[in-house]
Amino acid sequence: MRINEIFTSIDGEVNFMGQGTPSLFIRMQGCNMDPPCPYCDTPKSLNPKSGTEMSIREIKRHWLDIPEPRPKITITGGEPLFQEDELHELLNALFPYRVKVSIETNGTLSLDRFRNVRKPNKDICLVVDLKLDQERKETTFRYLRDWDWVKMVIQNKSDFNVARGNLLWLRKIGCEARFALSPAMGGDFAPAQLWEWMKADGLFDVVLNVQLHRIIGLP
Repeated sequence: MRINEIFTSIDGEVNFMGQGTPSLFIRMQGCNMDPPCPYCDTPKSLNPKSGTEMSIREIKRHWLDIPEPRPKITITGGEPLFQEDELHELLNALFPYRVKVSIETNGTLSLDRFRNVRKPNKDICLVVDLKLDQERKETTFRYLRDWDWVKMVIQNKSDFNVARGNLLWLRKIGCEARFALSPAMGGDFAPAQLWEWMKADGLFDVVLNVQLHRIIGLP
């Protein structure tokens, strides 16, 4: 598979084990968004022809070489589902170890192969972006579980208003995931302002998701 980088840090964003959880990051190379999201914070991972070709065994070795108790794994990108077959091969290689894995995806590609509706795998958390400028697909969000997350990035008050409508829609279709709003890095308002908007609208079941790792200067 094409890999941009592998490193150990804290998971600074929402996931089923909480912000600040130690994690081995596997950043996959390549993304399907063209043009890329204006707030993309890892442009180096977008080109599918860049990065390093690594075997599943080599990638797994990075995790096994960490002394126990080993951290969870965060698979991100780029867009991990851009290499869907390879990602499944990696997950199958990790399953015997009962590792906890969170997968960060942009929400524009099918999640059907990553969830079993009848027998869901609680060791895998999907953190799914709901792009405010993309068509909403009910099949993407309806079957998420209560340990998954739906995240929306907010750049301004107009984005917040769209996100508020999306929250109503998510509840209407029966999405069980938890919800988070993320202030875009370099946006035209302070994160505290997003909280004021959330508070004014009574969005007390929604998490304000700041990038904790960036705040304290970690990769």
